Amino acid sequence: MTSRKEAKEKTRRSLLDAMVALLDEEGPEALTTVRITERAGIAQPTFYVHFEDIESALEASAEEVAGAFVGAIAAIAEPLPERARIRTAYQRLLSGVLADRRLARLFLRHRRDVRSPFGARFSRILVGTRERIVGEARRAGAPRPELAATIVVGMVISVCESVLDGRLQSFELALDDLVHATRPLLAAAPKG
Repeated sequence: MTSRKEAKEKTRRSLLDAMVALLDEEGPEALTTVRITERAGIAQPTFYVHFEDIESALEASAEEVAGAFVGAIAAIAEPLPERARIRTAYQRLLSGVLADRRLARLFLRHRRDVRSPFGARFSRILVGTRERIVGEARRAGAPRPELAATIVVGMVISVCESVLDGRLQSFELALDDLVHATRPLLAAAPKG
């Protein structure tokens, strides 16, 4: 038997999944509370038990992607050997972003559309991620932390697109290549 809390979370999840499916299949113009709740098989007023409006539901969905980015940035600071630390960060980031492929496609499609709540949130996520990478690279003594952060974010986005498009044959090789390509950017400047 499920608890009231579990049932409420299941309903919330159904609403988010329905919203993401509609957004992915039909675009932002399809997002109405009626369409979302019909798709979820839930009474329309129930939407407002979980979300203030569609924008807050979009924000909640975007937060799921944000969680992947935050977890990956935390991995950069873990006390592992440099190569393992960087690889762990990429593995967490890519796995987190790609855990929900539909949401990942939406992230990639809307990341620059700051006019939409979804795109605006993704844009803030990318800016925050870049700033955290700059901070971590600076602490590690990287010579050009801003450039390193820009390249890292760009490469991760490119790998995500390649995975979703089916162009990438091996996730493990992609991780190794990301580490190989970006490790010098994230490493301390040589003394001398």
